[in-house]
Amino acid sequence: MLSFEPEAFLGLGLGAWFFYRGFKELKLKRMIMGMATSKARSLAMGTVELFGSALSYKLINDPIYNLACVYYHIKVQKKHGSGKHAQWVTVHESGSDFVPFYLQDNTGRVLILPAGANLYCDKDIDVTTNILISMMGGGKDPIDTFLSRVCRASGQLHVTAHIIREHEPVYVLG
Repeated sequence: MLSFEPEAFLGLGLGAWFFYRGFKELKLKRMIMGMATSKARSLAMGTVELFGSALSYKLINDPIYNLACVYYHIKVQKKHGSGKHAQWVTVHESGSDFVPFYLQDNTGRVLILPAGANLYCDKDIDVTTNILISMMGGGKDPIDTFLSRVCRASGQLHVTAHIIREHEPVYVLG
């Protein structure tokens, strides 16, 4: 007679999820490997890979450092629970996905609309902080100042930010 084993079902479910994620990542990797980096002058229709430097179409200020940039995407997550049941929940997300910028290489420039494209840049922020402790520290850190403005939560927060400044190298797949 068969008995109900919850660990077996959990393992089967996790195995199926990892199998699905692995094939999804493999598909993206093969697509990138099989695609040559295009030049701005010879850009074709469809999915392309570009590499160059970012130029402004319209300068905007990022909300963390309040400096001019061409693109930003910021996500703040708060840790809920503890131990095995802890999970990260998004409490703030903002970005400039609908503000275009130019990508320039040695053959010309192309207008990039970030919504729907995969952007890879050199300088990313990936910080986990305790907002209550960091606010007591005087608020000299720009990330702590940003968190005190946008979050009305205390506890452990995780900040992920992608900021592209003018003339920085950028890799676009889209």
